[in-house]
Amino acid sequence: MHVDLGPGAVALSRGDVEAAISGFGETLRHDPDNLAVRMALGDTQFRARQYCEAVETYWSVLERDPVLTSSTAPAEEELDDALANALFAWATLAPALRRRELMAWLARYRMRFGRRTEDLRAAELALRS
Repeated sequence: MHVDLGPGAVALSRGDVEAAISGFGETLRHDPDNLAVRMALGDTQFRARQYCEAVETYWSVLERDPVLTSSTAPAEEELDDALANALFAWATLAPALRRRELMAWLARYRMRFGRRTEDLRAAELALRS
């Protein structure tokens, strides 16, 4: 099934990450339940090194559809990987940024997915050092 990602996808295809973030945001204002656009926004925020925002966006997918059953929902493994990568990047590349909030996100991730990936173990170690 093809999902229209709107102007964000067009901007991203041109390499304009900031315009893509804006375009995905605009699409979500009109269609807030489009989880494919939410994932694309999170992926683009990650690409722009906006790790805090990417984590929040990925988590909003779960808030909209906790069991990931909508037609635009990503596979759980895809969301799991995206969240783990964003948390790891946040912890290792920008650890001073919103540190307490990051610790809370790590705990939420563990509670939701019930496991600790190697990336998350490394992120937690990076925060302790």
